[in-house]
Order: sequence, then structure tokens, then C-alpha cells
Amino acid sequence: MVDKVTKKIESLSLREIEVLGRIAQGLSNQEICETLCVTRATLVTHINNIGTKLGMWQGKDNPNSVRRVQMTLFYLDNKRQILSNYNRMKRADKLRQELKELQYISKLAKQRGEHNERI
Repeated sequence: MVDKVTKKIESLSLREIEVLGRIAQGLSNQEICETLCVTRATLVTHINNIGTKLGMWQGKDNPNSVRRVQMTLFYLDNKRQILSNYNRMKRADKLRQELKELQYISKLAKQRGEHNERI
């Protein structure tokens, strides 16, 4: 059975994990934007998605600064599991990309073979 923390970690995208790690490093939004080459609007979307997925709501009872501390503590408390999940997701992405490339090469080879048969 998967515990609540694992479910939360597994719900995060690769980019959200990267953003969460930068927040835990104490980077400002501007620094995160520059590091990850994203716009401020995109970053805010990622931060809001992280907050939602981790159950850390923003509002007058929970300002952004408190939520960033909560995210940092969550990251530090679960760093090993978060990084393990991140690395697993990166490997899966790489394998998906390699599969797409092989499918493309196979398609080209098939087309070339059909072309040669016509000649």
C-alpha cells in the first residue's frame, strides 16, 4: 500500500520537482525563472500546482512565504524519495524519447525499402 507522502511525491511532474528543489535551495522566483528558463507566469503556475498537490493552500491564513517554508520542509523531509522518483521519471522520459526515435528510424527504413522496391 502506498502512503500519502508517496502519493504526493508521485503526483509531481519533473518540472514541479525541479521547481520544488529550487525553492528548497532558497532561490527567489526571479532566480528560479532564470535557472529553469521559464516565465514568471509559468513559474507561478508550477508553484500553485505544487501547493495543490502537496495540500499547501495559499490564502490569507497561509501566505506565500509560509507556503514556501512548508514546501522547503516537505522537500528536505522527503529529499531521498523525491530525488529517487525524479531520477526514475527522467529515465522513463529518456526511454520514451529513444523509442520515438527508433520508431521514426524504422518508419524511414520501411519507406526507403518500399521506394527501392518500386525502382
